[in-house]
Amino acid sequence: MPELAAREVADDDNGSWTSHVRPLHPALARYVASYHGYTQRVPSPGGFWATATHVLPLVVSLEGHHSISPPGARPTVVDSFLAGIHRRVVRVEATAFCGIQVNLTPLGAFGLLGGGVGELAGRAESLDATLDGRGRRLVERVGNASSWEERLEQAEQVLLAWFDDAPRPSPEVEMAWESIVAGRGRSPVEDLARECGWSRHHLGRRMREELGASPKLLSRMVRFRLALDMVRRSGRPLAEIAAAAGYSDQAHMNCDFREFTGRSPGSFAPG
Repeated sequence: MPELAAREVADDDNGSWTSHVRPLHPALARYVASYHGYTQRVPSPGGFWATATHVLPLVVSLEGHHSISPPGARPTVVDSFLAGIHRRVVRVEATAFCGIQVNLTPLGAFGLLGGGVGELAGRAESLDATLDGRGRRLVERVGNASSWEERLEQAEQVLLAWFDDAPRPSPEVEMAWESIVAGRGRSPVEDLARECGWSRHHLGRRMREELGASPKLLSRMVRFRLALDMVRRSGRPLAEIAAAAGYSDQAHMNCDFREFTGRSPGSFAPG
């Protein structure tokens, strides 16, 4: 069984938590960005702001319900859930946070749902509603485990079974997504459409239907997440980070941070 890495994290806004990280199984690399177990200690009730991202979080809750509130919308109250792509920050509140989170790629969400990922955009739904009996069996297997190693082992085995012969999006949509990732969000949509042999309009419509977001938005999110990771870890000047992430200038990066997090890039810098 792969060894877990446990790390303690403290944050003024989000309280403190422990994350139990398991190396990603190579067979899941197309479908899953990462998975980890977590316990979080926050004021009761507490919560945090989740930034926009191109991965779709599947959460198996081991303690209580979550209240998930996109800006301007009524909260959704669920325990274990699957959330679609959000382009704005989302408020997540609970009396306790403890569970496993699987971050699905858009290809993984398509394979899991058999299509229709766009219908989940901007929303969160219970695993019962989205996955029926599969969701319940996952929650039961994780919940019956007695350690973080066993919980993540159970989750991984379920994922391997789910994606063993999973549906795939159209070859053109899959090709466009892989080009976005390989280009770290820098590939112009016109180039993506040309590679696929489709018009820009047709590619945008099909990617929204099959993967939950347009190629432009997915490209922006991939680039933004790269910049966010560099801001959090590198300590480099923001102008250098903007250039390294593929932004035309720091002001351009600032706009994406404001849209996707509601905050400035500097607020994420260490120290």
